[in-house]
Parts: sequence; C-alpha cells; structure tokens
Amino acid sequence: MSDRLLIIDGSNLAFRAYAVQQINNKLTNGCIYGTFSMVRNLIKQFPSYSYGICWDIGGETSRHKMAKKYINKGIIKSKYKDRDHSNLEEYFRQLEVIRNNINLIGINSYEKTCIECDDLIGSFSHKFENEYNVLIISNDKDFQQLINDKINLYRPVTNEIFDVKNFIDKYGIEPYLMLHVGALTGDGGDNIEGINGIGEKTAISIIKKYGSLHNLLKSEEAKLDKSKKMQSIFQNEEKLKLAYYLKKINRNVDYEFKLNKFNGIKSDLKTFFEKMNFNSFLEKFNNWEELK
Repeated sequence: MSDRLLIIDGSNLAFRAYAVQQINNKLTNGCIYGTFSMVRNLIKQFPSYSYGICWDIGGETSRHKMAKKYINKGIIKSKYKDRDHSNLEEYFRQLEVIRNNINLIGINSYEKTCIECDDLIGSFSHKFENEYNVLIISNDKDFQQLINDKINLYRPVTNEIFDVKNFIDKYGIEPYLMLHVGALTGDGGDNIEGINGIGEKTAISIIKKYGSLHNLLKSEEAKLDKSKKMQSIFQNEEKLKLAYYLKKINRNVDYEFKLNKFNGIKSDLKTFFEKMNFNSFLEKFNNWEELK
C-alpha cells in the first residue's frame, strides 16, 4: 500500500460540479458527470496514493446544538448553517446518486449522520498522519488549520498545494492559527458571526501581534486599546468563543476508517455510465481503465 493518502472533500467537489452545471444547464446529470470527471482527474494528477472521499449527509451536529444555546442566551441571532435548500432539490438528487456510486471508481467512501464532512476529514487525516503523507483536496479554507509536516492541502480552484513552509510564506502565520483568524472574521456561508469590520487581512495582523486568540483575550494591552475593532472584540468575547468552537475541526470522530490499496475501477462502472447516458465517458472508457 502507498505511503501517501489522498482525502477528497466530496461535498465540496460535488457542489462545485453543480455550480458548473448551473452555467451549462443543458447537461442532464451534469453534477454527477462533473464530480466523476474531477475525481478521475485527481487520481491521474496524484497517482500511487491511497484514496478516500468524505461526505456531508445531514443531521443535527454538536455545532447546531451549541449555536442554539447561544441563540437562547441572546448572544447570536443566526442558526448555524441555516440555509434555504428549496432551490437545491436537483443538487441533492444528483448528490445521492454520486454518493451511492462513487465507489465504482475504486475508492473508499466515508459518511456519518450528524457528523460533518470537515470532521470526518480531520479525524481521517489525524488517524493516518503518522503512517502516511496526507493530501487533503478541498477549496474550503477551514482545512488550512490542519496543515502540518505530514498534512498538506490542495485547492483545485486555485491549483495551489499548501505545506507549512509556503503557507507561512503567503500568510505570515502558522497554519493552525487560521482557526483563530476564522473566529475573528466569522463565516457568512455557515452563519458564523465574527467581529463586525474585521476581515481576513486585519485578523491575521491581530493574531500575528498577539500570537493567538487566547493571548489576545487576556492581554492588558489589547483591553486598553480604544480602537473600535479592538473594543468590539472584547464586547463580543462570548460570540468570539462560539465562533472558535464552530470553526474548529474535530479530529477525534468515532469512526472506523478503512483503507484498501487502489486497484483501479470496478467492473460495474461501465454499466453505470450507460445508465447515465455518459457517452463521452463510454467513448473513451480506456481513460478510466488505465487508472492505477
């Protein structure tokens, strides 16, 4: 078995494929087609790895429960990840097909109700980082906090691979401190309230100066700072602590991750493509058969 492990954020990849389908809405099942195509390209781009793909499948998580407590206390207003899914029925239909058939490519798939994909990936990478060099595939910046000497991050949308060195070169702080940065900025996409007026650039400069969120909150110098941004931090300390909790990836999920050596596609993949009418895949099926 390879000593390199590729962990794919399947939910992130599939939604990107769906976004492309929305632009080219003539392609039936375009999200399915795009996701399979991207996974194939990743295997070709990163050969001789062990592969795994993780998914969000819903359910109330510990983050939802914690956010509700803070809403009841009047500290925040927005429910965690309270999104309108009424216009995403087609996406979820295709996502179910993807999740049920992605294993035909020959890679392992992982999911668990009430456990977010981020936490599965965090725990997966943590379990194997002492045995493998791990590469996480996702456009989600939350995974920056996991980068270390054994775990790198590849962002397909920018075609960048981040290790500790080039991450520090770009951002000026250790990767794990991006959790502290994210707590300050919040995350509009996930309804995580940060500190108003603080963007990533400002948050990084604050964390650079004080070293961590913990050091910032206990700093007498920071408490005496009369700037609006610094005063807002201390006026919203509980909100900030919640944002930190919501942004932190759990690396100890109770889940049995199994790895198998990649031996190429399964025999039923061609039948699946026929069912989906993916003629371009069928016409060049050798592109799939040569995956090793």
